[in-house]
Amino acid sequence: MEEKSLVELFPNLFDFEENELVKKSFSYSEKDIEEYEEKIEKESTNYAKTHIVDAENYDDAMSEVKYHFRNGAVWLLCNISKFLELDDDQLYSLLEKAAPFYCKKECEEIYPVPNDISEEEVSSLIEEIYTTFEDGALWAFKLDLF
Repeated sequence: MEEKSLVELFPNLFDFEENELVKKSFSYSEKDIEEYEEKIEKESTNYAKTHIVDAENYDDAMSEVKYHFRNGAVWLLCNISKFLELDDDQLYSLLEKAAPFYCKKECEEIYPVPNDISEEEVSSLIEEIYTTFEDGALWAFKLDLF
């Protein structure tokens, strides 16, 4: 039996209109954000600790939350030059389109055991990834670099 990703198993959960600017915004290099790495690491750790009960006992969950938070922050920081002409409403609108795009990209790489995951579980996972990515981007937005 051929393995299928979460996106292939539950395409209805990933049905959204793609935006060309969003699509292009995910082709970036992290070379210009070295100065923020320490801040991102500290904030992603704090974020994970406040969003996971007994975080010190769940290394995998901590790593996942930190990863998605970091990706949201990095996405925004790496795209600042593209976003400078946007007002706050336009930027928030773009973020609302970027988060589901990011979720889909991430879920294309997740291959669960067939019949071992429900649509409800996938919906919860998507919500978690979406929110964490978005919170990372919003944190970076608050750095007042615009």
